[in-house]
This record gives sequence, C-alpha cells and structure tokens, in this order.
Amino acid sequence: MLLVLAVLTILLEFEEIISCQPKVLHRQQLFCSSDYVFQVQTEGVANKGDDLFERFYRVSVIDSYKGSIGTDFDGTVTGNGFFMSCGPQILKKGSKYLIYAYVFNNDIRIREFYNMTDITKTDLELFQKYDCHCEIVADKDGIILQHLKHSGKCSSPIPGSSKCSYRRGYCRRNQEGVCQWQVLNPC
Repeated sequence: MLLVLAVLTILLEFEEIISCQPKVLHRQQLFCSSDYVFQVQTEGVANKGDDLFERFYRVSVIDSYKGSIGTDFDGTVTGNGFFMSCGPQILKKGSKYLIYAYVFNNDIRIREFYNMTDITKTDLELFQKYDCHCEIVADKDGIILQHLKHSGKCSSPIPGSSKCSYRRGYCRRNQEGVCQWQVLNPC
C-alpha cells in the first residue's frame, strides 16, 4: 500500500512538472531573462515539417530593444507548436509583435510575445529604466523586504490590485544603491 501511494505521488508530481503553468512575470523580469527583445512584422510561417512541437516564423525586425541580432540572423523565430503543454504560439501574417526571445540550440525562440496594438509608448520607454541587477518580489506592502533589509530586491505592487502602477512600474537602484520600485508616468 505504501508503495502504491509513493508511485501515485511521483506520478502526480511528474504531471505537475510537465503541465502548463503560466508563471506571471513582470515585463522587467521578462526583459532581463531574455537574450533579445525586438519588434517584428510577421512575413509568414516557415515550417520545416509539421508544427506539432515547433512553429517557425519568417519575420522582419523593425526595432531592437535588447541584444544584437547580427548579420547571421536568418529572419526566423521559433514558437511552440500544438503539442506543447501551453499550446501553440501563433503569430498572424502581416501583424506586428513585441517579442521577448532566448537562444536555444542556435534557434531564436519566443519566450513571450505581445501584439503591438497592446503596447504603449510608455511600455517601450520602460526598457531604458529597467535595472537587471534588481530582483522583483511581489510584496504588496514591502513588509517582507523591510524585515530582510535586502538592497538587491525590490517590492512590486500586486498585479491585480494596482494594474497601472504595476504595468508602468520598474525596479531600479536609487542614489544609495538600494533597489526601489518606481513608476514612469504615474496614472
């Protein structure tokens, strides 16, 4: 009986590991954990076979905000296919997107993407404010960080309760070198 319980526990934990669990990250965290952040226009699908696990897109880079694509970039980004646990990452031909990407096996892979119709001028201005040496902690009142007295972390508002100050906020070191939550163009 104990063996059956142990096997069931392992199977449930394995399902938890491989299942789709969207992790809510602030855009500064996405920016800092990405190799590239750029704006593209999708030219079309460039699949090298089926799109069950991966979808390949031909894109034209309009603007780059992080990382230098370089001359060896073949104009292809890779997204998830239909069999991936979180489903496919579908980019529509002719649409413009802001893409957060990372390199895996020499492919530029999509971490996250947003349609440019949902991106504001302030969103783009924030890229210049981000301090990737500061770690963002969701701590609504800053109580945890007050007790830790940690200068490399900063307390962000909870996304659901303060959407505007969360979206327009960023974490950056102040003059004393302490990471602090700030808001660009307060609401």
